Amino acid sequence: MTPSWLANTDPAHAWAHLPWPSIPALGRRAGACAILPLFPLSQGDTSLAADHGECVGSEVLRLASLLLGTSHPHLVLPPLRFTPACSPEALFALDYATAHALALSLAAHVQASGFSKLVFFCPDPELRPFAATLAIDARAEFDLHGYVLALGNPALAHGAAKPEMLLAEAHSTAGLIDEISRHRNRHDTPALELQVLPAAALPLPHPAYRSRYLGALTPAALAAAGATAGAIAVVPTASIEQHGRHLPLGVDAILGQALLSSALSHVPADFPVWVAPAITYGKSNEHAGWPGTLSISAPQLHATASACVAQLAALGFRRILFYNTHGGNTAVLSSLLSAAPRSGPSLGFLRGTFKPTLSSAQETEWGMHADEWETSLMLACSPELVDLRKATCEYPALLTDPGVLRPEKAPATFAWLTRDVSRSGVMGDATAASLDKGALWLEQEGRSLAAALVH
Repeated sequence: MTPSWLANTDPAHAWAHLPWPSIPALGRRAGACAILPLFPLSQGDTSLAADHGECVGSEVLRLASLLLGTSHPHLVLPPLRFTPACSPEALFALDYATAHALALSLAAHVQASGFSKLVFFCPDPELRPFAATLAIDARAEFDLHGYVLALGNPALAHGAAKPEMLLAEAHSTAGLIDEISRHRNRHDTPALELQVLPAAALPLPHPAYRSRYLGALTPAALAAAGATAGAIAVVPTASIEQHGRHLPLGVDAILGQALLSSALSHVPADFPVWVAPAITYGKSNEHAGWPGTLSISAPQLHATASACVAQLAALGFRRILFYNTHGGNTAVLSSLLSAAPRSGPSLGFLRGTFKPTLSSAQETEWGMHADEWETSLMLACSPELVDLRKATCEYPALLTDPGVLRPEKAPATFAWLTRDVSRSGVMGDATAASLDKGALWLEQEGRSLAAALVH
């Protein structure tokens, strides 16, 4: 299992797999386009998993990327699973205003990262009017060239899809992505000759906890999960943001998935814990100005988390835990938890008690971001995405600083952006990281989280 699997995306074209300097470099290429998949969950077909549309759409898009080849200038963003309800069977739906504003927040960051084209990939025909509105509004508000890309055979998203049907759709989709790439370019470029798929072009593996993922369940299984006595739902929350030059943008989401996979491997098979769709995009405006960061606002995060709670409560869950791996989300989620009505489900954070032994007292106190902890864990779970040659050491404060005013963890704190306290985007000592530390910490933190779930 590759923990960097945030969606079934060709790794060579995954936005979340790149370090921030790679994003504007690719955005400057002729024809560069970003693709935002819209993959809502639905229980419209009693025989299909709630994320069947995503399983089909992501496989078509992954195969299309392979057909276009690694040199084609397109990047696929992590999917957006929280959209307006376009049918009574929709799951984890947002109100229209929030969904619209959230998607346009992502569009604004795509434009700020150097891209001029944004494609809304929309396999669900019922969601296409929403995607069309987003494309127009992205054009009007951010001067982005917006596009809507649908499946030529919409029935694929609502029934069994044979491999040959998926491959035929992928060829069509690859041709359309290339046409979008060439559209409105200053210089005419010929259509790209599609690649021959490698023999091992198999779908990427699902996370190890697929059997506990609510999106993988049919409507009957969803109802049974929520009705189980003592059932717990875990909502992962993360971010897509800069992590220095040595780590990819998806660190928080990747580590959240890896640590949760580790935790659930230590939970008894019959223990009733389930994983909700991850809130992959978080409140990351502290990293404003760093290309590749895709931030949503505090109200958008609050509304998305609230919609998750409401949906899980409707499914019957009485205990809901947020597993948050991005510090910028904490205050927003804490506000939601503190205001939860006593009559509703029990809300809380999933937190372990494990404390790693770090390389110094300075690192223990002020290692905060892309540091020894995160870099070591990434070496353990996704080493192919780490470039230790570019690791550095930089702190937002020192133990020897005079006074008591600090950016965090002090009686008086000041608001800060990353650029105020770090030139590199790193806050900690990434050079102290190692694979051995990461492997040990991944196991120990997983056991600690499992204990917190079971007891």
